[in-house]
Amino acid sequence: MRAALRSLISVSITQANVSEIQAVTRGMQASVDDLARTVSGQHEWQSQIDALKSQLTRLQSAASSYAAAPSREAGVSSAKASVAAAAQRLLAAVGNRCPAPSPATVPSS
Repeated sequence: MRAALRSLISVSITQANVSEIQAVTRGMQASVDDLARTVSGQHEWQSQIDALKSQLTRLQSAASSYAAAPSREAGVSSAKASVAAAAQRLLAAVGNRCPAPSPATVPSS
């Protein structure tokens, strides 16, 4: 999910990138669904998971609307920011129990 979030943040909002935004959003949705299944029965992160799922759905809808009507770019931008904020809240909550992997160290020769 962290990698998908980085991809989503870095992608520009243009007509040419709508399919990329939608693909990254679907990837994030799959990651969130996996997390939800993994923690099923535990309610610790459920509100953050639900909030992110809701914002991802909103972004998918905004991207589809933008594809049909380029004047709706602001909706995609707003939805993208909301996804980023919701994902950061979830990652912060999860990070307390499941920290991000540390970068691999390369032994020096």
